[in-house]
Amino acid sequence: MLEKPYVGLQRGLFLMGATRDTNYLATYPNFKLREGYDEFVIVYGVNHQATGKATYASFSLYADAVKWFGIGTRTSDLFGDSARQYLGPDDPDADMLYAFKVARDCPEGEEYCMEPTGPEEFTDPWGVPYSCPDLVLDEDEMFFIFRSYMEPATKVSPDDNELLYDQAIYFGPYFEP
Repeated sequence: MLEKPYVGLQRGLFLMGATRDTNYLATYPNFKLREGYDEFVIVYGVNHQATGKATYASFSLYADAVKWFGIGTRTSDLFGDSARQYLGPDDPDADMLYAFKVARDCPEGEEYCMEPTGPEEFTDPWGVPYSCPDLVLDEDEMFFIFRSYMEPATKVSPDDNELLYDQAIYFGPYFEP
């Protein structure tokens, strides 16, 4: 987790992208989603928008532990009824939670599954196009960043002590050659 900006400033720390409007949580260790391997990640947690603790929340898949370029995001308005597939049709709390599968190739028709999309082309403020580095899915390590944006009641990030942290579980033969 990144240090809160006001705490870091008092301690004289460099805070890349520090902000008071969101919480940043990241996964570790990094993982890969390689071609030809049956590996995937289940990302799950509380839908903090549904509970009223955030204006919206998201999870984002990033590649390259040094350059940090985004290759997929889902926001809380897309979480839908995703947790119900794991909790059962009658679970009364399923609408307050989410659960997504993240895989190299999602099976056709699997509703709550996200594939890495690769870096996109962007335009800077002066209209000059640029792009992120090439993505090599079999080689680039990946990780998730979770965000909970502004609590409606306070207009700043939710208090970390009042959140249940999002989780990610890797499934697959990662340590095989």
